Amino acid sequence: NNLKQDLKDLFSNKPWLVLLVIGLLFNVYNSIKQGIVIIYFSHYLNNQLLSASYLVALMLASVAGAMITAPLGKRWGKRNLFIYALLFSGGVNALFAFVGPNDIEAIFTIGIVSEFASAIFPTLFFVMLGDAADYSEFKNGRRATGLIYSAGSFATKFGGGIAGAIIGLVLGAFHYNGQDATAIKGAIPGIIMLMSWIPAMITVLTAGLMLLYPLTQQKLDEITLELNERRMKENRTEN
Repeated sequence: NNLKQDLKDLFSNKPWLVLLVIGLLFNVYNSIKQGIVIIYFSHYLNNQLLSASYLVALMLASVAGAMITAPLGKRWGKRNLFIYALLFSGGVNALFAFVGPNDIEAIFTIGIVSEFASAIFPTLFFVMLGDAADYSEFKNGRRATGLIYSAGSFATKFGGGIAGAIIGLVLGAFHYNGQDATAIKGAIPGIIMLMSWIPAMITVLTAGLMLLYPLTQQKLDEITLELNERRMKENRTEN
């Protein structure tokens, strides 16, 4: 009911600002991983049809990863789990740099394990946006939940666009041309980099930024307790 005040509260909400950048970066990471698959299988493995099976395997791995997010989050805390999952997924993904075009089992294993861990990111991200809404209510007495959750939509769309630009820039730097066999061969190092090192470096950057996220589990417990007490007082006053 007061957009100006909601926006002011939003941009003074440190957890939300950190999550906005984090969400953008992990969507860049995921989008690069997904966006280079067809080119990788077509020109490095010379088996484009196999990419369909690979993407299905990644989808199943992501479902499994999402299912374990809640129990792991309770055990390690959401911020710590996010950092662990980022570094693990990126580290595993970097192993693509060491496999050959005939190492099909290794390629599938690396992809599945990396995707299993990376599926934790979006699940945690939207839960943590809810924590940012609680923080806003705790600090300002206002939630502005809709504006806070708009970060998810923004990060997904904008992150995908940045990922596409990175893929284009790297392939362009290696003079990639999908219709020219000589150009394709020359671009193989760039394709491998996009499948391995580049996504891995993004996870390291993202994990570093996550250290700035101020809502530890202890702080969240304090906020939840305080908000519950406020709501109980409000209910008693109304009654």
